[in-house]
Formats: sequence, C-alpha cells, structure tokens
Amino acid sequence: MLPKALDSMKGIDSVMICDTGSIDSSFDIYKQYQDKGYNLEWFKYSRFNPDDHIKDFSHARNECKEKCTGDWLFILDGDEWFDWDMKKLKDIINSGWAGKYDVLTMKVRTVIETDDKPITQVTDQPRVFKNRDELWYYSEYHNSLSWLPTGLGGNIELLKSNQFYQTTLMINAEFSPNHKVYPNRTKTIIEKVLKERPGDARAMYYLAQEYLNKKDPLPALFWLNRYLDIARITVETAEAHWLIATIYIDLNIIGKAVHHCFECVKIMPSYSHAWEVIHKMAHPDLKKYWKAVLDVADNKGLLIVRK
Repeated sequence: MLPKALDSMKGIDSVMICDTGSIDSSFDIYKQYQDKGYNLEWFKYSRFNPDDHIKDFSHARNECKEKCTGDWLFILDGDEWFDWDMKKLKDIINSGWAGKYDVLTMKVRTVIETDDKPITQVTDQPRVFKNRDELWYYSEYHNSLSWLPTGLGGNIELLKSNQFYQTTLMINAEFSPNHKVYPNRTKTIIEKVLKERPGDARAMYYLAQEYLNKKDPLPALFWLNRYLDIARITVETAEAHWLIATIYIDLNIIGKAVHHCFECVKIMPSYSHAWEVIHKMAHPDLKKYWKAVLDVADNKGLLIVRK
C-alpha cells in the first residue's frame, strides 16, 4: 500500500514518514522512492515496537508534526492515497483567500465490505492545516485535530467553523493488513480510555462504532444510548440516532427505528437515509407528504455520507 500512497504524493515539497511499527518491507520501499528523487525523510516513532500495537494514534501524529518544517502540512496514512492532482491542492494553498483559514478538509472515501454488498462511506476530514503551534492532534483512539491556544499540553478547544475551508479534493482509504494482525487495536485503546475517563462521551460513540464494525449490535446499542445521555447536540448525535435506528431495523423493532429516525432529522433535516425509513414506514395516505421532504433532503452537513 505504501507505494500507492507515495505515488499520490508526487509533486509535494517533502514527505515525512513516521514508522510506528512496520514489520514488512516499508523501509526498502522508502529507499527505492528516495532513489527515484522523492524528497523523503524516515524516522522511527519513539514508541516503536514491532511486537506490540500503537496505543495512541494522536501521539504519533504529533511527533511527526514536530519534525515538519513546512508552512502547511498534509496528513496521509500509509493505507490511503490522494486521488487528485497535487497541483490543484497547491493552487488552493497559494491562493490569496486560503490564508484566512487554518484548516482545509478533504473527502475521505472508504469502501466497507458487508454481507450484502460493499458500502461506500465519504466523510469530510481535516487533512491539510497550517503548521501552527496551536494545532495538534488529540484523542488516543481517533485522530482529532484540535485547537490548543497555549500549545501542546495546554487546554483543548474545538476548532471553529470559520477556521475550516471545505474542499472537494478526495482521499481514498483502504484497510491495511495491520487491521487483521491487530483486529481489536482501536477497541482496546477506547476501553482503556473509558476506564480512565468514564464520562468521555466521544469514547462511548467510537466504542459503539467498533462493536458495529464487528457486527455486535447489542453492546453498540448500549454505548450509543450512554453517549446520547451525556453528549451535547451536534451532527455526531444525529449520526448516533441513525446508527440506533439501523440496529432496531435489523432487530425488526420498527417503531423504535422510526422514533430514532425522527430524532435524527430533528438535528439534521438533510439526513436522507432517515427520511427514507420514515417514508417507507408511513401510512400509504401519508407517503406523498414524506416523499416531498425526502426529495429535498440532500445530506448537506452530515458527518458521514453513505452510498
């Protein structure tokens, strides 16, 4: 996968590779691309351990950031590739208006295999950002770019919407073989976080996601409900209601599924999948009214768009 990622970086000023525990030929691939003229640097993560898995994703990214000297940074995992011309990204960065933003988001497309058919998920993620001392990653289990006014180690604040510019540039993500070697890696990290911080709402949300990925819906339902009990209303809580609705649909508890679809669209009226369920379950005499709403639901602003 690494050659595909490096090929997609052609045209970028320089690449910093952080090896968090590779046991394959990644270093040889690095040398090959260096011989081709790519401006690459390689370093071993300070907590590198090929016999153990990484326990803090953000720490690794922050360590890599500390070694970078460019004005703007582009974050790409080894199992991803940039699906666009690098010149397009540089044109955006070098344009006069881009300077008023701190972060550029990209669309990250992931294909998830299911028992029925593959599902494509597209999420907007902050992948390009200014190399500022206030911007660092936070969260052991989920790479969350955050604003730290006093620098790394200080108080953490959410990034404000006016700090972002949403691009249409695309990253494609695949599943690294490491996911099969350490299938419970993220789940183990989150469970440790919840032991240390039992009121961490986002940890509850992502633990539920881990259970859903493993097709274990009842623990997922438990953690999603715990999450909704304490989380503030955001796009993420709309997503949580939708996930609960899908669990109840699979369990054939349709009334509760429709209830959570309504809770979902109360927060995000553009959520078309929730409106589809409401329309499908409606009384025949009322379907035309729900169809009118469904027709204008465009998924704008959603955390995840599924196709």
